[in-house]
Amino acid sequence: MAEAEAVCGHLDGLMGSMGKCFRRWEPRIQARKYVRALMSDLPRKNCWTIAEHAGDATPGRMQHLLERAKWDTMAAMAAVRGFVCGHLEDGDAVAILDESGQEKKGTATVGVKRQYVGCAGRVSNAINVVYCSFATQAGHALVGARPYLPREWAADPDRRARAAVPEEIVFATKPELGRQILADLHAEARLPGWVTGDEVYGRDPGLRAWLETDQVSTGYVLGIAKSTRLALSPVTTARADSALKTLIASDWVIDSCGAGSKGECRYAWAWVGTVDPRHHLLIRRSLVSNTKGIRELAFYLCFAPAGRPVTLRALIRVAGRRWPVEEDFQVGEDAFGLDHSQVRTYPALLRHLVLAMESPGRGRRYRRPSTRQRWPRAPADQPRPGTTSRSGADSAHRCRGETPGQPTHPNLAQHRAPSALAHLAATPPSPRLLVPPPGPPQPPMTRSRSTTAVLGRQSVRRRLRILSKAARAVSSASSRVWR
Repeated sequence: MAEAEAVCGHLDGLMGSMGKCFRRWEPRIQARKYVRALMSDLPRKNCWTIAEHAGDATPGRMQHLLERAKWDTMAAMAAVRGFVCGHLEDGDAVAILDESGQEKKGTATVGVKRQYVGCAGRVSNAINVVYCSFATQAGHALVGARPYLPREWAADPDRRARAAVPEEIVFATKPELGRQILADLHAEARLPGWVTGDEVYGRDPGLRAWLETDQVSTGYVLGIAKSTRLALSPVTTARADSALKTLIASDWVIDSCGAGSKGECRYAWAWVGTVDPRHHLLIRRSLVSNTKGIRELAFYLCFAPAGRPVTLRALIRVAGRRWPVEEDFQVGEDAFGLDHSQVRTYPALLRHLVLAMESPGRGRRYRRPSTRQRWPRAPADQPRPGTTSRSGADSAHRCRGETPGQPTHPNLAQHRAPSALAHLAATPPSPRLLVPPPGPPQPPMTRSRSTTAVLGRQSVRRRLRILSKAARAVSSASSRVWR
């Protein structure tokens, strides 16, 4: 693979940052072979295939590397984290929390149980791992991992002993595991200014409270359920989706949260103030109805630390950074064997994850700066080329007695969001309509047959003709024998 070959050229320097993690040179050499095999095009990457790729007679050395060799796994993960952050940090990074898993057949692998696993999209017999991805404009890569140990595993001494679970590992929820990874980043002074994640992490008050502490003071845009109750007014709390009843068309703006596989991801966005001027409710609405004729909604709880101005566009940008971790999972699992481990113990699983993270994390997603020509930044009173003036949108705000960029509140008469966060925010340029204007008519698409499908069908037909000829020859031969 061309992508893996590009990483192999930097393997010496990459492994050098992990040199202090090994007590002896033998495990360090085996780790290098292990990483090189993970970057190869092996269809399955386990100790047997990796040992064959490395030239070992048996998989014993690779198994010893993962299970019994003396090397500091967490220090190796810190080395991976330091390398990634050092190459990608641009002052605009976002930490993304998410989990992925691996389906299993038996019951001996550490942490295995019937549970929902994202890679399969269903409840299955599997293990789960919480990851953290470090995303910037330059690229993104995984920087932390914690295997999820279910409560029944943590409370069973026999299963813990068979899986070699360390004594300090106790039951922890997935948000708590994510907090531990973020705490490692904070201890190393590498924690980004923003954290994002889905509803699994947004519904945990402990994670949110830790990010809001004065020692950490990190902003977040975390997904929440529509039934989450928020203090939208000083006298009562209400469900997050109840704020939709107070919004009008001019409260929504259409903006892109980032580029996806099919172009810019454009949605309708609205933000609502809460009692606390540092907390906001961000609502995302699809522009196109789904198969049921409903425009899908997503809700985010946002926090901006004191003294940090926040804009609607900044919150949209952070919410859009949620998806690079999915690419990290896909590439890590397909190209670098992130979920190919066939180990059963906790130390072996964690070490495989560290070495698999090192393979793509040390160069796979380092993108070159874009060479596209960009328009120079226009003065504040002039629109950029190709855009329209914002005077109409600003007048709409003035008619409603609002400051441009101020989050909408259900009861503006009692709550004006006096914090400087709202007044310093600038409304992003966007249409005022919920639905974009229709574009020019597109020519009808013509269906074309895939070349691969055509060649595949021709190959099948050719084989069928050969088999039919062979069957006729056998039939004629047998008839001659009976005659």
